[in-house]
This record gives sequence, C-alpha cells and structure tokens, in this order.
Amino acid sequence: MKIGKWFLVAAVLSACATMGNVRTDYDEKADFGKFKTYAFLEAKEINESGLLSNNLIRERVEGLLRENLDAEGLKSVSLEQNPDMVIQYWVGVKNKQDIASIPTNSTYYGAYYHDHWGTSYDRYVTYDYREGTLIVDLIDRESKNLVWRAYLVQVLEDSKDKNLETARRSLKKAFENYPPQAK
Repeated sequence: MKIGKWFLVAAVLSACATMGNVRTDYDEKADFGKFKTYAFLEAKEINESGLLSNNLIRERVEGLLRENLDAEGLKSVSLEQNPDMVIQYWVGVKNKQDIASIPTNSTYYGAYYHDHWGTSYDRYVTYDYREGTLIVDLIDRESKNLVWRAYLVQVLEDSKDKNLETARRSLKKAFENYPPQAK
C-alpha cells in the first residue's frame, strides 16, 4: 500500500507539471474588426532572469505569437509601417516548490480503524520546479489602450522542445476566442 501512495503522489505531481494556466481578458468596447496589422514592441522581463538576452527565446516567443495572429488573418508589419495594433509581451521564470502531504496510519487495521491506540501521521514530499510566465498584450496603436491580454503560466521541463510545445498549445488555447465576440 505504501508504494501505491507514493506512486499516486508522483502521478499527481507529474500531471501538474504538464498543465498550464491560461487566462484572457479584453476590452468589451474595442472594435477588433479594425485590426488588420500588428508589430512587436520591445519585450520585457517580469523578473531579472536574463531570458531576453537570449535572442533565440525572443524569436521563439514571437514566432508562436505570429502563428496565432496570422491564423486570425492579421498581418505582421514593421513599427515604421504604422500597424493597427502593437504587441507587448513579458516573460519570466521563477524557482518554486510544492509540498504534498501523504496521510498514513500505523494501526493494525489500517485506515479503517481509528481509536486512541492508533497513531496516524503524514509524510511530506517536496517538489522543486521552475515556473514560466508569458503575458501578451495587444494594444490599439492609435488610442494606446490595452484591448486584449493573455496570461500564461506553465511548469517548465528540462526539454526546450517540450516547453515550446506546451507554450504552443497554451497560446492556441488563449487565441481560441480571439477576436472576442461583441456582447
């Protein structure tokens, strides 16, 4: 039974590692039909991790964003060409730790019998991981107002390819309802 509990904890922790948190918000008054072109502003770091000093990361993030924006019929142009909207994004990575409690019972009858003779205690398992955050803002260039935001958080793997694929799926999910339908 002890092996089963540890396996369960390991399975839950590994499942958490592959899930991403994706949220979006938008300005209900914005006219998304007027946006035909876009350009990127300079990317920003949420924390000073040095991520953006790596041009490969910037190119990958912008490539994933282009995939989704182009799929919505938008066209990438340079800032000098006066795009309809500009894209600002932030990236960040932080080390985190999660703690899981595994209840155990040392009585002869196991978990089905509890009285003053039985001793129960919990075991704790810690899990260290890296969490990546990507915030994407779509800004109306003319009014300079934020019209749409995506907020993505995911547990980072050791594999660049796995992280890229998870980010691709998360961004696709974020853009599922873009452009937002008028209420």
